[in-house]
Amino acid sequence: ARAFTRVVQQDSDNGEAWNNLARCLHEEQHAKEATFAVAQAARLMRDSWRVWDNYVHLSMLAGPESVQATISAMARLLEL
Repeated sequence: ARAFTRVVQQDSDNGEAWNNLARCLHEEQHAKEATFAVAQAARLMRDSWRVWDNYVHLSMLAGPESVQATISAMARLLEL
């Protein structure tokens, strides 16, 4: 996760790095941080079904406070 953190610090518009950071943070059991990172990836890569699939998965794991985010991500994934 540290490597991807450095990448997004240097280039905050790198959607792939945000998405990869989200997956790494998830693996390290940092659900809220992972959800934030994947939200940044989705903002930057609106047409990537992989990012939206990741967003759905991570927001579902983040708990009840992320229900609206999960529904929105599912809707966008279905659009793609």
